[in-house]
Amino acid sequence: MVERRLINYVNNGELCLIAGVKDVGKTSFLLTLAEELQMINVRNRVFYYYYSINDDISDISDLDTETFVTTNISELPYQTRHMIIGTVGLVRMPDLCAMLIDDYRSFLRTEEFRNNNMAKSEKILYLLTRFKTLAEVADIPVIITCDVDDDYIWGRDEKRPMLCDIPDHEYVEQIVDRVILLHRDEVFDYETEHQGTAEMKICDLGCGMNCEVMLGFLSNERRFYVPM
Repeated sequence: MVERRLINYVNNGELCLIAGVKDVGKTSFLLTLAEELQMINVRNRVFYYYYSINDDISDISDLDTETFVTTNISELPYQTRHMIIGTVGLVRMPDLCAMLIDDYRSFLRTEEFRNNNMAKSEKILYLLTRFKTLAEVADIPVIITCDVDDDYIWGRDEKRPMLCDIPDHEYVEQIVDRVILLHRDEVFDYETEHQGTAEMKICDLGCGMNCEVMLGFLSNERRFYVPM
């Protein structure tokens, strides 16, 4: 019997996007994945990239800092940012088992993207294409996150996110291999009877198949798990 883990829902060589409203737990989901990756790849490293003004990532205390490498995108030099989104430099990371990028659209806030003449749609296409190429060349999962349109979702009866809620979803559907849409009722209703539970809708864009998986969520630990 295969142990039920979140990492079982992502594949080597594929680009996976985690999407949901703010505070649904996208960062916690990535960090849970990182912990599971360390369990099965004890000699390999997980690279986690994020964008933060205060440089405060508080959920990593249980992770092995020797194999879990955190880097603030805003502090990376120009050349390094391009190494991340290209394939140059992979030979320097032979022990890389996964790359996690929290809020991939934060690359658009960096100086080289703000100051070039590319249209926003071209920048998104460039980023997604590079991330997918990186996954394929390195044969690792590249897992990115982004927010969905919160205002639109809060204004409608059905609060579960859909593919069309993702910014630039037409490009996402062209390039990304798999989208995981996260939902927790308690984000919208603190008194819900579904406390401590979550749902993820997995959209396999390559074959057009969808499935839904119920998850548990430990709010005090900010951690997801797959119930037995």
